[in-house]
Amino acid sequence: MDYHGIDMKGPILIEGQTTLPTWTAADERRLIYVTSVESFYFGTDSAWVRVLDATFGKFVKTDGNSSPSVDNTHSVGTPVLRFANVYAVTFRGNLIGNVTGTATAAQYS
Repeated sequence: MDYHGIDMKGPILIEGQTTLPTWTAADERRLIYVTSVESFYFGTDSAWVRVLDATFGKFVKTDGNSSPSVDNTHSVGTPVLRFANVYAVTFRGNLIGNVTGTATAAQYS
């Protein structure tokens, strides 16, 4: 993103939308917050790009352990914005949904 040397004092207002609008050329360099998925999107020269997720950015670290701010409240992804793959050595907790491969009784119950 280009820096335009803008010095500003006071609040910055970001447009809120309930759903992500269809991208048009007029959306280039536009920043919006989509309330239905709690995410920020930036308009590039050809599409919307998700730049920050309101819950994901709060507690996921790449250089250490990650912990949410409260127990049993946050999700990873949403029904419409999913991660393609999750790689882990050990899974602990309730498994709900589809399984590809082997699933056995919980090792620690």
